Amino acid sequence: MLRKLIASAAAFAVLGFGLVSVSAAQAAPDAAPSIITSVLPEGEIGHTYKRKLTATGTPSPGWTIVSGSLPDGLSLSSWSGEISGTPTKTGVFDFIIEASNESGSDTESLMIKVVADSGTSTDVPVDDPFTVPTVPEYPVEPVTAIDLTGEHLTIPDVVYTGKELTHSVKVYLGTHELFADVDYTVEAAGPNTAIGDAAVTVTGVNAYAGVVTVHFNIIPKAVKISKLTVGKKQVTVKWAKAAGDVSKYQVSYRLKGSSAWKTKTVDGSKTSLVIKSLKKGKVYQFRVRSYKTVSKISYTSAWSAVKASAKVK
Repeated sequence: MLRKLIASAAAFAVLGFGLVSVSAAQAAPDAAPSIITSVLPEGEIGHTYKRKLTATGTPSPGWTIVSGSLPDGLSLSSWSGEISGTPTKTGVFDFIIEASNESGSDTESLMIKVVADSGTSTDVPVDDPFTVPTVPEYPVEPVTAIDLTGEHLTIPDVVYTGKELTHSVKVYLGTHELFADVDYTVEAAGPNTAIGDAAVTVTGVNAYAGVVTVHFNIIPKAVKISKLTVGKKQVTVKWAKAAGDVSKYQVSYRLKGSSAWKTKTVDGSKTSLVIKSLKKGKVYQFRVRSYKTVSKISYTSAWSAVKASAKVK
């Protein structure tokens, strides 16, 4: 792509005995694209479809489909980002678009649903204005909703907040994310407030059908190391107490530059641990996480950020 030019001189026009200068504007700096479009309207068999994808970025990005496909009869302009054409087949079509320029790229998952012809048309031939409009006949294909009942739905772990988390979940069909109130509605199938197993009832709508109960994990919030105190061949690790009445903490440590972690476990009532028998003059790295055991199943938080000590005395 051609880069925008920044004008370096002024243009002059001669008026009488004077000169009038016109300064050229400086072009905006290059920036990677960020796709704005997140939802596309339905298409209809036999009716023209036209929708332009939008994104920020300088220079203007080019467009490609990196996964999936558009509905039959539609195409994407790689330079303008316009999806256009006349759909010829009903169904739900999922695809991933990419916008890219010299500074980077961005992707977005989109879906177009194509429905049967509604049976209305007002097209009149230009050369005969008195012709009675006729309704074109197209083969009508039944639109079959995808039944979620027999599908494997998953919900990623949700971090404990102490509040009811039913509407904080993200539902996936395989690797495809479904969208609340577009693809499904959701209701609690339990309290969904405490660390441990939780569940929601997912009901398919629009392109989806069926009712499924999906279980997911509520896990502790990540712990933050508050202080590392260096002593004689030891380091005292302190952290903030985790919310949610956790069962245990795990403290991992390693010599800086090493890939092998050593881990010690302490009771959930503790917020510090002294790591002994360390090497004098060396720097160590530490991380902490918590877990809670519910019905013999451990629900574990993410590790804290890794923090390095000063040199051991």
